[in-house]
Amino acid sequence: MKAVLTGHSRGLGAAILDALRARGVPVLALARNLRDLPQDDASVTQVGLDLCDPQGLADWLAGGTLHNFLAGCDSILLINNAGTLGPVQPLGAQGAQPIARALALDVAAPLMLADALVAASPQARERRILHVSSGAAQTPYAGWSIYCASKAALDQHAHAAALDAPDGTRIVSLAPGVIDTAMQ
Repeated sequence: MKAVLTGHSRGLGAAILDALRARGVPVLALARNLRDLPQDDASVTQVGLDLCDPQGLADWLAGGTLHNFLAGCDSILLINNAGTLGPVQPLGAQGAQPIARALALDVAAPLMLADALVAASPQARERRILHVSSGAAQTPYAGWSIYCASKAALDQHAHAAALDAPDGTRIVSLAPGVIDTAMQ
């Protein structure tokens, strides 16, 4: 098995990376900020990538790193963990740029990565895709309309993509509950 993980530099993503490393799973880790890892740890390939930039992500996907990482792998896991809570403002005070950046990170990047992972791994017998969601996908919170909408979008993407996913591909959106991270 190989794994692709977004948002591995802190919080839930850092814990997921540590769990994968402990199991000896090779990981392609994507985040704006890289983590300090032991230099002798060849199991993690870190890529500094701003997932808020859809064109930058598209360019990176076209570059072949994902395809090369997955080549020959029979079992693949994608964990779309990266996300942002902001902008936390009422309607009319959110701003076009903060909205666009949040939706690029919370929605566009996971959907682009899920599509690219399936396309880059025709040989895989098993592909598992996990969107990290939130209770905010189902429960509205004042000031959180962008976050609530983005997590609901991930939930619906997983439901719809599961209907026509290639054989061996399972996709889910999971809300892990309240986690003690900087976001909370």
